[in-house]
Amino acid sequence: MAEKSVPVVQRTLFSWVFNKNAKLQILLVVIILATVFARVLPLEMQKRVVNEAIKLRKMDLLLLYCGIYLGAVILASGLKYLINIIQTLISQRVLADMRTIAELLGIA
Repeated sequence: MAEKSVPVVQRTLFSWVFNKNAKLQILLVVIILATVFARVLPLEMQKRVVNEAIKLRKMDLLLLYCGIYLGAVILASGLKYLINIIQTLISQRVLADMRTIAELLGIA
């Protein structure tokens, strides 16, 4: 006769992630919102380069808009890298907590 498997813990994955990582999760959401802005800004700058700087033949506007465009692309890339680092940190902490609990319960 097959034995019923008893779950190790009755906690949800949500509780594992937010248990010790609530501050990091909030920071992650703020960085993601900033990244959205940094990814939309280059689109606006492309529009302005064509509609204003080139159409009006203003070299100073062209250089300004291109500089803002370049800065936004670099900022978005850096923020995406930071998001990946924070997500990895959170996942490694959760995995370590799960393994520690499993060891304490004698399951691992």
